[in-house]
Amino acid sequence: MRTILIAACATVAAASMTMAGESKSAAGEAIRQQLEGLGYRVSHVEAEQGRLKLRAVNDTGLPIRLTYDPATGEMLRAAIR
Repeated sequence: MRTILIAACATVAAASMTMAGESKSAAGEAIRQQLEGLGYRVSHVEAEQGRLKLRAVNDTGLPIRLTYDPATGEMLRAAIR
């Protein structure tokens, strides 16, 4: 299960790398769409201290928290909570 989750996060990170230069809200929306395309329900997107923080849940109810750099689209942290 964790392997699938980590692979999904890596996919989102790779796709979001193309977002460099976009605004934080546009970057957050692009990441949200990628996660929802992978079957996650995104419940929260917040710009905080120069980072984008997202909370999402997969179809089995497993929550995940993600932190991205909006300038580069790089995923900085993914944690199962």
